Amino acid sequence: MLAGPDFLHSISAQDVYPPARSFLEGGWVVEGGAVLLVRLKGSYFGDRSKFGSVTSYERAVNGRAIPDLDIGVEGEERVRTLLRRGAAFAWEALFEANRSLAEVPVAALISTSSALMDPSIVAGNVTFVSGKSHADFEESFDTGQDGVVILLTTKDCRVPLPGEATTE
Repeated sequence: MLAGPDFLHSISAQDVYPPARSFLEGGWVVEGGAVLLVRLKGSYFGDRSKFGSVTSYERAVNGRAIPDLDIGVEGEERVRTLLRRGAAFAWEALFEANRSLAEVPVAALISTSSALMDPSIVAGNVTFVSGKSHADFEESFDTGQDGVVILLTTKDCRVPLPGEATTE
């Protein structure tokens, strides 16, 4: 695996991109059956009525690109950096979901893929959905997509990441 066999054991709180940490500060809210990160909801302006399912609305509101403008490496090292950053952010968000929404299973999909028009450009994304089981989560995400995909759930993230969070 590109990320390595001990990938999840190697991430720490310091891997969260410091400006992205502010999106974790507001915690979670359940609204109309949708489980949403409060700060992401506050910056989302789409029309809820345009979504055919709770899951599609959750994906839209909770989905964001992994910040990458400061990443100066390319190729596999860029992919690993994006995955570390995305997985650490997702882990901390899911850990908080365990604390504030104890009985609501939530999953994160962390992915990287090449740009359609220029395969040499690799970008990353993180999004969150609620569900009842691992099968629900796999169905909620297109896990057959190109690139690298990591699926984390609240079950995976019951302990905090090691290390101290950094702030800017």
